[in-house]
Order: sequence, then structure tokens, then C-alpha cells
Amino acid sequence: MEALMKTIFRILIGLSILVIFAGCWPQPAQPSSTAALYTPTSTASPLPSTTASATLTPSSTAVPTEAANGGITPQNAAEVTQLRRLGQGMVIETPFYSMDGELLVIPTTLGVDLYEARTLRKLTTIPDSPEEGFTRVPASPHLVVLSADRRYLAGSLREAAFSERGDVQLEDLQQSIYLLDLEKGTIVWEKPVGWDTSLTNLAFSPDGQSLAVGLYPGNVQLWSVADGEERFSFQGSALEFSPDGSVLATMPWAVDDDRQLYVYRTEDGSLLKQWEGERATFSPGGVLAIENTGAVRLVDIEKNQVLQAFSGKSAEFSADGHILALLDRNQIRLYDVSSGQFLQALEGSFEAVSSLQFAPDGSSLAIVGNGPANTLTAPQAAIWQLPDGKPTVVDIQDPLKLTYAPNEGTLLIWTAESIYVFDPDTAARVAAFAEYGTNVDGIAFSPDGKTLAANSSNPHLTTRLWGIEGGQLEKTIEDPYNPGFGGPKVSFSPDGQLLWVPGSFWRVEDGTRLTSLESFLGIAGLPYFSSSVSYSPDGKMLAIGYLEGHLQLWDLEEQKLIRELEGFQGHVLDLAFSPDDKTLAVIFGYPEFAIQLWTLPKGERLFSIEGSGWTHEFSQVVFSPDGQTLASVSKEDGMDLGMVELWRAGDGERLYQLEMAGVMRVAFSKDGDTLATGSYDHTVRLWRAADGALLKILYGHGDYVTDLAFSPSGELLASGSYDGTVILWGVPSGP
Repeated sequence: MEALMKTIFRILIGLSILVIFAGCWPQPAQPSSTAALYTPTSTASPLPSTTASATLTPSSTAVPTEAANGGITPQNAAEVTQLRRLGQGMVIETPFYSMDGELLVIPTTLGVDLYEARTLRKLTTIPDSPEEGFTRVPASPHLVVLSADRRYLAGSLREAAFSERGDVQLEDLQQSIYLLDLEKGTIVWEKPVGWDTSLTNLAFSPDGQSLAVGLYPGNVQLWSVADGEERFSFQGSALEFSPDGSVLATMPWAVDDDRQLYVYRTEDGSLLKQWEGERATFSPGGVLAIENTGAVRLVDIEKNQVLQAFSGKSAEFSADGHILALLDRNQIRLYDVSSGQFLQALEGSFEAVSSLQFAPDGSSLAIVGNGPANTLTAPQAAIWQLPDGKPTVVDIQDPLKLTYAPNEGTLLIWTAESIYVFDPDTAARVAAFAEYGTNVDGIAFSPDGKTLAANSSNPHLTTRLWGIEGGQLEKTIEDPYNPGFGGPKVSFSPDGQLLWVPGSFWRVEDGTRLTSLESFLGIAGLPYFSSSVSYSPDGKMLAIGYLEGHLQLWDLEEQKLIRELEGFQGHVLDLAFSPDDKTLAVIFGYPEFAIQLWTLPKGERLFSIEGSGWTHEFSQVVFSPDGQTLASVSKEDGMDLGMVELWRAGDGERLYQLEMAGVMRVAFSKDGDTLATGSYDHTVRLWRAADGALLKILYGHGDYVTDLAFSPSGELLASGSYDGTVILWGVPSGP
């Protein structure tokens, strides 16, 4: 913990977040040396017209695409360092605006990103990266809150220390809440809350003097912002302050919690009132809406008086507090708060609500919700213009949450893949944060080394194509109907024109799905889901493995099936051609659990390398560049115990095992002298292939490493991670 605090302190002490605020209200000019620390990494002009769509991408320093130092070798492994990160991470909690609407806060796997709300210009990232030798498991959820005056930022952080071998050190599992003073650029305090505790809520009091912390099960604490000391402890798990901060409402968090609501005075911690209920929320005027089993009551707390009662749930007040929106009988219904009069039922049918919010000026109401229970509709976002009441469905897939910008009135929607900004009047997209993404499952360099493909299967298969030299996102390919069952794989054809991802082929030039090629393979071959594909190094053959347990070899020049390989059982998990095109290594899953080598093009089986059933399942196999050695990754009793073994390709004799646990993927360098592994402990490690000696540990990812690829030149090593980014590693050129 001390190491982590020192790291963040060193990062923040030299910074003045006042520069952030300089873009939000007039302040005296800062010294040039301080301002230089906050050169924006992402800029955008003011929001364009509703007919245009802006894409926010950061500028980036060029990375050479041709080797300047002969590639990564055991001799220069100690000099390998991070050259660039592709992507800005995965958004892991709902983005939100500061109370005054001047800042947009986006929590990610890499830290907390702050944007100027008006221009969407990125101001800075507050990182929570650890020191070398100390890697963290991101908290889930990763809670972040900002005080009303924007001086303090509080967040949760879950940490785990790993040994050099990759084992989790159980005694170093920690979870804490930290408070940053953004004005001074310092850590005020950090408090451990226990590894096994679930954090449900963080909230600053309106005056910024207290921080409320929701802990599951059944405990809400009120801490002093000044020193982090606990002032009071209350019953409940979730929480909400009244607008004036005089009272704190606590409530259940999980469905199996006791359905009890409590209201406490924040001045002395005394209990004011207790009700049976499931959820509570305050109106801007301080009226408390209490939800319980499909009914909503509006209560004046001071008078202990029920003002109104309604049927419904998911209560949301308009900004002026005059209108109440409720979900009742699969419709959003509006009521007058003071009189309780029913105003109107809005068109559209919803079973559940994820987000429901009025525009700041009350001109519209937006929702993210699910359709009726007897339908198969996915979550959707819609906007009602008021008082018209007719919905406009927002053209967006897999929305999670939404929020209006307090000052601009634009609508921000967070999806499983990224963040988008819409004009609520027209539902037109006006901006996109394109470089946020979900977990990276697989990566591959194009044959010329100028492009890197990174795919993700959450919530559907998406492949991003990155330019290596400029570090820019060049193209995004999406297949909303493909869940990506094939795992962490993506492959370029040897000529670089085709891209295969699990289940489909795409043309790189324009991102068109090649249904004709898929149809040809399906008609002449098998109408199944291709889970693994490998091109022969000379580009003349294509091997396709299927989840359903079939394996085919194709002649690409003649466009014909050479043969279907037979005599095995189990679905095909991975394929690899030998460098001389004469051998194919295949991993079969249940019930084989084996690596088999086959001659080409005859398709005769040479030998098998056996696993040991469920406790030793192979997941990857690769040939060394000279074809003499095979490297395999196998999972033994779970993801965190993955291991790398090397085998003699001629007869399958086991050579050695790397002294490393939790390996996810492995790759040979261009000359074959170096092995790279990506691991569950978030590290990339370089090894001498001749004897398995560890050369260097590379730190930088915020979650486990899912795939690795060396560039064709051998100069770069790319690592993809569940943190949603790809890091390019190499030996820096020049002074």
C-alpha cells in the first residue's frame, strides 16, 4: 500500500490540476512549465452540427515500422520499454459530469480521465498505475466521485501483489478508498476497507465536508473529508444525500437485503425515520420518493407526512422538481408532484429501466431500458420530446447508462464498447469517444507491419484496425450478430487483403464482410462456425478448424478443398503451420485434450502430445521460426495456473517448462531466440528461448494480458489486454 501511495504521490505532486480548471473559468495565467504538463492528449473542436459526427482521438508520437536495431533479442531485452499505447482503456463505471457541468469524468481501467465538458477536450488522466513489481486487480465496480466544488476526487482501488513467478501473494490482497486533492495535486488520505468487502456507493456531501461510503452487506459509513476518520456508521448498503446535505437516506443494495429504508441526520448521526422499502431518491426540493413493491410514496421528512402515493417504480424527478416520471405497467408515466395529478403516458413499452433522466431544461426525457419480459429485445435508448410524448429510438447498440450534460444539454450514452454524445432534439450522434473499447481478446500485425488488428467479443465481435506509425484508429469492423465464440484469434491473409475473425472473413480495404467467400466455404465445406484459421507461410493453403470438431485443408490458388482431416475427436482450439509449410500443429479440446502434428498436404498424423484431461488443457501452440521447436500454453486447474512448455517438433519430446504461472499467451521473436509471454498478473515477460532464462518483466497493463504478437520486422512486440488497450514494446531508437 505504501508503494502505491508513493507512486500516485510522485505522479500528482508535480502536477497542478488547477490547469484543468483554467479551461473552465477565468484564472490568472499559470507558468509555462506547469501548463506544459497538461498538453491535451485528445482534442476536439466545439460540438458540430446535428448532421455531423465528430470522433475524438488522441494525437500520438510516431513509432517506426521498420527495425532500427535489429529487433528484440536476448542481448537487448533489458532495453525493451513501452513505446506507445493503442486505445484509452475500457470504461468500467458510468461517466458523469461535475455538479457545475464544467467537467466530464470517465473512470477507466487505466485511471480517471477528465474532459472539458463544453469542447470534449481531454484535460488529463489521473493514473493509478503501480510501481514495477506491484500489479493490481481493478476494483469491481471501480467507484469514482467528485466533490461539488471539484476540489476532491475519491475513488476505490483493489490491489494484489504477485511474485516474480506470477503467483498471487494472498497476504498483499488489499482494497482501499483514496482521496485526492486536485487543487494541490496530492493524496489527502487512503483507507483500507478489506479485500472481501463490496463497495456499493461513494458520495460527497453537498458541502464537500463528508464522504459517505456504502459497504455490503448492511453498513454505510460517513467519513470526514479532512482526515478520513469515521464520523458515524449507519444501517443500509446504498445511499443518497438530500440536496442540502442535512440528511442521508440509506437503502438495500441487493435483492436479498432486508427491505428497509433509513434516514439519518448528518450533523449528529441520529435516526430520523425508518420505512419498509426498496429504493429512495430525493427531489431537488428535498421531497423523498420511497419505492416498495410497485408503489411510490412522496414523503416530507421534516413533517413526517406522506404527500402523494402512486403506482410504479424507477422514480425520477425533473430538474425543477415539478414532474415525477415512473415506470408503471410497462409505460413511463408522468405526474405533477404537488397535486399528484396524472399528466400523460409516454409511448413505448419497457419492463425495466437502467437509466431515466430529464433534460436540464425539462424539454425531453431519455431512457435506457429493456422491453417487456416476453420479448427478446436488447436494451435500447430512446428520447421523448415533452410534452409530445412520442419516442425517438436512438441508433445505438448495447446501451448501458445515460446522462445529460448539465450546461450543453447534450445526451451522453455509455455502451459496452464506447461512449457517444447525441443531440436530444434529433437523436443524431454528434461525437464519439472512439478509442475507448472493451477487453482486447486477440491481436495480429498485417504482413507489412503497418497495421495492427485487435478484436473483442464483448458484447459482440468488434475488430479495430490501428495504424502503427501514427498510432491512430483507422477502421472499426463490427459484427453485431457474432458473439466471437472462437476465442482470442484474429488473422491476416499473407497478402494482407483479408482478415479472419472467429466465424467470418472481412476485406481489410473497406471493412466489407466477405459473405461470398464464407458461402463458398460453407457450400463446398461445412456450414459450421470456424473457430480457428491458419494460413500457410507461402499463402497457398488455408486450414480451418470448427467448434463442431471438423478440420479442413484448402488450396487457395485452386480454390478447392484439399481434404478433411479425420481420425480425431474434439473441437479444434488452435492451428499453426510450420515455417516450411510441411506440418500442421492442431490443438483438440474435449475429449482429446492433445496437440497433434499432421503432414501436409497428405494429412497423415505424425504424433500426439497428450494433455491430462480437464486438468491440463492446451489452449495455444506456435512453431519457432526455424520449425524445430513447439511452444504450448496449457491451463491447469484454472486460468491463473497457465503454463508454457517447449517441445521438440520432430518427435514431441518435452524440452522444458518456463518457471512462470498464470500464462495466457506465448510468442516467438522473429529470430526465435526470445520468447514472450503474457500473463494473468498483467505482465509481459521476455525469456531466452534456448534455456528458459527470464530476461525482463514489462509492466504497463491494468489487467491480464490476453494476446501477443511480434511485428514482421521483429522490432515491435504488441500485447493486448483485458484493460482494453494494446501496448507496443521495443528498443527505443536514437538518443
